[in-house]
Amino acid sequence: MVSKKKSFSASVLGLLKRNEVLTALLILNVVLVASNLYMTRALPVADIVAAPEMQPQVQSKTQPKAQPAPAPTIAVSSDDDPSKGSPDAPLTLIEFGDYGCGYCGRFYTETLPLIVENYVNTGKVRYVYRDFLRGNSKAAEASECADDQGKFWEYHEILFKRSSDWRSKGIDAFKDYASELELNTETFNSCLDSGEKLAEAQKDTNDGSSYGVSGTPTFFINGFKFVGAQPYENFQAAIEQVLAQ
Repeated sequence: MVSKKKSFSASVLGLLKRNEVLTALLILNVVLVASNLYMTRALPVADIVAAPEMQPQVQSKTQPKAQPAPAPTIAVSSDDDPSKGSPDAPLTLIEFGDYGCGYCGRFYTETLPLIVENYVNTGKVRYVYRDFLRGNSKAAEASECADDQGKFWEYHEILFKRSSDWRSKGIDAFKDYASELELNTETFNSCLDSGEKLAEAQKDTNDGSSYGVSGTPTFFINGFKFVGAQPYENFQAAIEQVLAQ
C-alpha cells in the first residue's frame, strides 16, 4: 500500500514539473510576442517605409543624361580691323575690348602671348582686335591714328601697359607715345585732335552690341561667344574644340 502511494506521488510530481516547464515556455513566448508588437508600434512610420529589408527589390534603369545643345554661332565680321596671323587660318578669334578695361589688360599680358605663340604663329588662328567703348574714347582713337602709320600693335601694347599713365595725363600722354614710336607726330596729333577716328571706334562698338556684347573683353571663336579674361587653358580647350569640328 505504501509503495502504491509513493508511485502515485512521484507521478504527480513529474507531471507538475512538466507543466511548470510548459508554463514557463508559454509565458516566455507571450512576452516575446508582446515585445515585438510593442517595438513595431513604437517604430515611426517613416522608418518602417525606409527600412531596406522591407522594400521591394526593383531593378533600376540608368537614364542617359541629356546632352547640352551646342551653343549657336554668330556671324561676326572682323571688318577691316587690325589682325595678327594668317588670313587663311582655319580659326578666327575676334576680341571686343576697351583700353580702360583692367580685364582686357590682363588678357593682353597673361593670355594673348600664349595664344600667339601656340596658335597664331603656327597658322591655326587669326586674331582680330575690335573696339568696344565703355568710357573715354580717346585711347581707341589714338590707336587708330597709330594704325594709319603702321604702328597699331606697338601702340596697342603701350596703351595696355601704361593705362595708369594715360588715365592721369590724358591726350598729352597719347601724343608722347606717338613720339616714342617715332610716328609723324604732326600727322598723329592732327588725327587725334580732329576726332576723325571716333566714328570707326563707335562702329566697332555698335557692331559688338548687335552681336550681343555687353561687357569687355568678349571674344568670338569662329562665331562661338566666349566671355571674360579667362585663363589660357580655357581658351586652349575652346580653340581645340572648334578646330576639331
